[in-house]
Amino acid sequence: MSLRSWLALANFKANHRKLIIADNQTGQLQALVTSANPHDGSSAHRNTALLFDGQAASDLLMAESALLSLSSAESVVAGIDERMAELVGTGQSDPEAANLAGAAVPGGMPGELPVAHATVTAIIQILGESRIHDAAVDLLEQAASGSRVDLAMFYLSDRHIVAALGRAASRGADVRVLLDVNRDAFGRAKNGVPNRPVAAELVAAGVSVRWCETLGEQCHAKQLLLDDGERVALLLGSGNYTRRNLHDRNLETNALLSVPSTHALAVEVRQHFDRLWNNPDGRTYSSDYASYADERLWLTLQYRVMEATGLSTF
Repeated sequence: MSLRSWLALANFKANHRKLIIADNQTGQLQALVTSANPHDGSSAHRNTALLFDGQAASDLLMAESALLSLSSAESVVAGIDERMAELVGTGQSDPEAANLAGAAVPGGMPGELPVAHATVTAIIQILGESRIHDAAVDLLEQAASGSRVDLAMFYLSDRHIVAALGRAASRGADVRVLLDVNRDAFGRAKNGVPNRPVAAELVAAGVSVRWCETLGEQCHAKQLLLDDGERVALLLGSGNYTRRNLHDRNLETNALLSVPSTHALAVEVRQHFDRLWNNPDGRTYSSDYASYADERLWLTLQYRVMEATGLSTF
């Protein structure tokens, strides 16, 4: 890379959202917010997604309309406005609630919740960029003794979130972090930045860390769960927990879902993370921290400089 290319990284921005909004067979809007890139190079990655309808789907469509306006796509925006007027007229845009249509879990593994049995009233909020950051920190600050925090993340480097994870553990919350090794990138080898130096910091702070055991693919999910015993909050979508993703540089879309802890989806999400963490039935989904631990000082310094300056690809 040339010096000019390296300097350009400081201002690198991406449309990093991964979402679909479409009419279903009855003409009702449905939305899919996911961490998955729809291309063959990512086809083996582990990802998560949330499928929903109701007011949250309408909110997401309006957010897309605003971005289209910035892109001078007036004719498309006009069509969206017309469609939204139809939804309001037919009562399909309900500001009081959003329906949870289903949830897809990473890697095509067992555990997908059948849509036919998942229709419940749920609280769903659409978040972008820095609001994802604020929601993640807020959830972690709510984690007290007896709470459960499960984080599965492709890139973890944001200093506020790293510190909040440590504080949650110090208050007695059961904090488990499942990270990609940051070793594989479409046939190229990486040196483990930022996850390996961050993992060392988390372990020192009393956080339990395991690594996704991968064979060339990536552990590409970006998912945070907080269970306080009464309700489960689930934050997932496109945003890695990095400066570039969460501080108004990239365009990002996440969904924040809240359901009772006893709800079938909450149980399913917890069971799925347990499966990845515990490796049941002779399957290997993850390995312990020591397997890929790298506590070298220069790696930590590299991560800190790259996160602070933006001179990085994460």
